[in-house]
Amino acid sequence: MVAVKILRLGYSYSFLIPTADTDGDTVRCRWAASSVSVPGGTLDECSGICQTFPGSYLNNTACTMSYTATSVGLWAVALMMEDFEFSWSTTPL
Repeated sequence: MVAVKILRLGYSYSFLIPTADTDGDTVRCRWAASSVSVPGGTLDECSGICQTFPGSYLNNTACTMSYTATSVGLWAVALMMEDFEFSWSTTPL
Protein backbone atom coordinates (compact mmCIF):
# COMPACT_ATOMS: atom_id res chain seq x y z
CA MET A 1 0.00 0.00 0.00
CA VAL A 2 1.39 3.39 -0.95
CA ALA A 3 -0.07 6.38 0.85
CA VAL A 4 0.99 9.96 0.19
CA LYS A 5 0.28 12.53 2.88
CA ILE A 6 0.77 16.28 2.46
CA LEU A 7 1.46 17.94 5.80
CA ARG A 8 1.59 21.59 6.75
CA LEU A 9 4.62 22.90 8.60
CA GLY A 10 4.00 23.54 12.30
CA TYR A 11 1.01 21.22 12.69
CA SER A 12 0.74 17.92 14.56
CA TYR A 13 -0.73 14.84 12.91
CA SER A 14 -1.77 11.33 13.85
CA PHE A 15 -2.39 8.63 11.25
CA LEU A 16 -4.18 5.34 11.74
CA ILE A 17 -2.47 2.66 9.69
CA PRO A 18 -5.17 0.36 8.31
CA THR A 19 -4.75 -3.27 9.34
CA ALA A 20 -6.99 -6.31 9.13
CA ASP A 21 -6.77 -9.97 10.00
CA THR A 22 -9.45 -12.33 8.73
CA ASP A 23 -9.24 -14.71 11.68
CA GLY A 24 -9.09 -12.00 14.35
CA ASP A 25 -5.45 -12.41 15.40
CA THR A 26 -3.54 -9.51 16.96
CA VAL A 27 -1.85 -7.23 14.39
CA ARG A 28 1.08 -5.01 15.36
CA CYS A 29 3.03 -2.45 13.34
CA ARG A 30 6.74 -1.66 13.41
CA TRP A 31 9.37 0.18 11.42
CA ALA A 32 10.80 -2.06 8.68
CA ALA A 33 14.41 -3.16 9.23
CA SER A 34 17.36 -3.51 6.87
CA SER A 35 18.45 -6.90 8.22
CA VAL A 36 15.95 -9.43 9.56
CA SER A 37 16.85 -13.06 10.21
CA VAL A 38 14.75 -15.52 8.25
CA PRO A 39 15.24 -19.25 7.67
CA GLY A 40 18.21 -19.54 5.35
CA GLY A 41 19.60 -16.00 5.70
CA THR A 42 18.59 -12.39 6.13
CA LEU A 43 15.99 -10.15 4.53
CA ASP A 44 16.06 -6.40 3.75
CA GLU A 45 12.49 -5.26 4.43
CA CYS A 46 12.88 -1.61 3.51
CA SER A 47 15.22 -1.36 0.54
CA GLY A 48 16.99 1.91 1.33
CA ILE A 49 14.31 3.73 3.34
CA CYS A 50 14.99 2.02 6.65
CA GLN A 51 15.35 5.11 8.77
CA THR A 52 12.50 6.11 11.01
CA PHE A 53 10.61 9.25 10.15
CA PRO A 54 12.48 12.02 12.10
CA GLY A 55 10.28 13.43 14.86
CA SER A 56 7.65 10.72 14.51
CA TYR A 57 6.33 8.17 16.98
CA LEU A 58 4.92 4.78 16.01
CA ASN A 59 2.47 3.14 18.41
CA ASN A 60 3.07 -0.52 17.63
CA THR A 61 -0.11 -1.91 19.19
CA ALA A 62 -2.59 0.72 17.95
CA CYS A 63 -0.82 1.01 14.57
CA THR A 64 -0.83 4.79 14.65
CA MET A 65 1.95 7.17 13.68
CA SER A 66 2.17 10.65 15.21
CA TYR A 67 4.25 13.48 13.82
CA THR A 68 4.73 17.21 14.31
CA ALA A 69 5.86 18.84 11.06
CA THR A 70 8.95 20.82 12.09
CA SER A 71 10.91 20.79 8.82
CA VAL A 72 10.32 21.00 5.08
CA GLY A 73 11.10 18.03 2.86
CA LEU A 74 10.00 14.72 1.44
CA TRP A 75 10.11 11.59 3.56
CA ALA A 76 9.48 7.94 2.82
CA VAL A 77 8.80 5.36 5.50
CA ALA A 78 8.63 1.58 5.40
CA LEU A 79 6.35 -0.12 7.90
CA MET A 80 5.68 -3.78 8.61
CA MET A 81 2.38 -5.14 9.85
CA GLU A 82 2.71 -8.46 11.65
CA ASP A 83 0.11 -11.04 12.63
CA PHE A 84 0.38 -12.58 16.13
CA GLU A 85 -1.66 -15.50 17.43
CA PHE A 86 -2.23 -13.90 20.86
CA SER A 87 -1.86 -10.37 22.26
CA TRP A 88 1.04 -11.58 24.45
CA SER A 89 2.86 -13.39 21.62
CA THR A 90 6.36 -12.14 20.78
CA THR A 91 6.90 -14.07 17.54
CA PRO A 92 4.73 -13.27 14.51
CA LEU A 93 2.97 -16.06 12.66
